[in-house]
Amino acid sequence: MIQFYKPNPKNTGSACSFWSNYDGSVMTSLIKQASWDSNAKKGSFAQNKDNPSKRVIVKLNPTEVGGLIDSIETNREFSNYHTSQNQTLQIKFGPYLRNGEQVGYSFSVYKQDKQDSSNKVSYVIGFTFPEARYLKEFLIYVLRKIFEKENDKHQKNQKESLKQIQKMFEYNTFFDDLIHGRIYELAGKLLGENPRVINLQYFNKSPKYSKPTPPHQDGFYFKIKPIKAITFWLALDDVNETNGAIQYYLGSHKQGLKDHQNSGILGFSQRIPEKDVSLKECKKITLICKAGTLLAHDALMIHSADSNRSSHSRKSLGFIYYGSSVEIDEQSANDYQVALDKELLSKGLV
Repeated sequence: MIQFYKPNPKNTGSACSFWSNYDGSVMTSLIKQASWDSNAKKGSFAQNKDNPSKRVIVKLNPTEVGGLIDSIETNREFSNYHTSQNQTLQIKFGPYLRNGEQVGYSFSVYKQDKQDSSNKVSYVIGFTFPEARYLKEFLIYVLRKIFEKENDKHQKNQKESLKQIQKMFEYNTFFDDLIHGRIYELAGKLLGENPRVINLQYFNKSPKYSKPTPPHQDGFYFKIKPIKAITFWLALDDVNETNGAIQYYLGSHKQGLKDHQNSGILGFSQRIPEKDVSLKECKKITLICKAGTLLAHDALMIHSADSNRSSHSRKSLGFIYYGSSVEIDEQSANDYQVALDKELLSKGLV
């Protein structure tokens, strides 16, 4: 929420707020000044907050939010009408002129009762250029959140947006044979000891609607000691810069396990903080590869991937093996999963 207070000694000032609800809607309210304290030189609005003739609340749709942003950017006036069974609202936002020179912007709401045309009231507040810039950045942020929410809803409703399948070898003998085959042998050579089969995953970055994979280390999720594990990644589609190629941070596997934080991305819940020096000091390479390419990385290798901005799919398989000397911290793994499930349920993501 952002708020603007503009009281004055004449007791004709206004206050304005903009905020976003949990359902993604954008709200704004204007309230008339209630009093002025001459000694403290302060105005008050509290007495009018529940007075329907002194306060108005408007629900803005995404197009109207865009209209306010456009007005600030271009100095074009934006206006629109809201009608209901009982009243009509007109909202206006545009340049504010004084002596023919623009000194900021004005935002007004005109409310009129449909049954009694004499019952009408207007609300207006002015914004300086810095205040308008502040408002613009907030509205852009809110609009982006609306897009993300709609995108998440779309993905949940699309069958082709299936993002991950875990432990595929438990459901089909083909995948059981696959994870115990030549890749298993290769894992043993790279680990220097007998490998332990942990997971065979299916990944899908849907065209247009996928999210980026944040920089992370697989070892953070594994909860093992020592961190002696390897991941193989098999491309099922051609992969390039536009559909989510894997990015490796060279040498990062030599720097130990990094701190991670919540990423807010379903399927990759943790990320290395942006301030971590490894993200800046280690050279990042992007691996362009054909379908059938097999990549392998250490559990401590920092890696990431962009979103799929193309119109083509980016499907892959992930093979995870632990070394036979590894011990799993079952309690830490369980605590992490319980906390993650609780968070995802609270956000309606699962």
